[in-house]
This record gives sequence, C-alpha cells and structure tokens, in this order.
Amino acid sequence: AGARVTGGGNIFIGGNAGAYTTSASACTIIGNLAGIDNQGSNNTILGYYAGRGNSGVTDGAQNTFLGTQSGFKIQGGDDNTGVGYYSLGELLGGNKNVAIGRQAGDALVSGNNNIIIGYQADASTSTTSNEITLGDANIKHLRVPGIGVSFNNTGGTQLGIITATELDISGDIDVDGHTNLDNVS
Repeated sequence: AGARVTGGGNIFIGGNAGAYTTSASACTIIGNLAGIDNQGSNNTILGYYAGRGNSGVTDGAQNTFLGTQSGFKIQGGDDNTGVGYYSLGELLGGNKNVAIGRQAGDALVSGNNNIIIGYQADASTSTTSNEITLGDANIKHLRVPGIGVSFNNTGGTQLGIITATELDISGDIDVDGHTNLDNVS
C-alpha cells in the first residue's frame, strides 16, 4: 500500500491502497484497491475500490469517499463527499458535491455544488449544478413536521398562520373554513 508515494503525512492500509499514488500528501486511504490512482492531497478514501480514479489523472483534492466504489471514477474535482456504496461513482470532475446513500449521485458526471440524499437518488441531469435532491423517483411526499410544511405530488400544505406582504390574483379564489381579510380593497 502506498509504496510509490513521496508526499508526507499519508496513511495507506489495504491491498494496493494508493498503489500508484506518488506526490499526494495528507491522505488517508484504507481498503483493498482504494485510491489506487489517487494523486490529489487531503483526500479521505475508505472502502473497496473507493476513489479509484483513472490511471494517474486523479488529482482532485479535499475529497471524502466512504463506501465500496464511492467516487469510483473520480479524475479531478475538489471538495466532494460521497457516503455509501457507489455514491458519486460516475463523477469525473465536479466540485463541492455531497451524496449520501447507496448509489446516491451515481449518475452525476460533472456537476458542481449539488446535495443528493437517499437510496439511488440522482440529480436531474449528469451535468446539473446547484441542485438539492432528496430521495429517488419513488418519493412522493416531503414533510417538515416541526414547522407544519408538507408537499406531495398534488401540491403543498402550510399549517398555521401565513403572512403575505403582497398578493396579486387573477381569477376566482375558493376558501374552505374560516378566513379573515383586513384592509382589503
């Protein structure tokens, strides 16, 4: 493990872990074939074939990949976090992505600044940036119970008092239940 490395402050544990790493420093790479082609510094890679990379061109830094084949194809890209089996598995060069869950974000190739959470959850495209994805296509309801907000495939619900500073409506309004309108013109 790490037999070719010249950079300092590294920890390599596992058969062929960091095997082709040379100048990277401050990396923790643990697992059989983990980070085998890693050249980037400050990476934490744990799991079988995690952060594998691609024949010496894997120079992304400050990445964290935890789980079997997490970050499997990473070549460049910094500040990514993949937790779970094959999370961010297809990512080649995106930056600042977070994927948590088995195969979460595994279709993302080059997007930036995404948060992807849930079993087989994926961004809307392989190059999406600045998106939050919660769950896979089977998730039909999003609920935040502490503040009384709920969304499903038919619309949203807000419980409690709603304060609006401006409202522009064209068409009819149907209201069920008790409604108070003050200073309406």
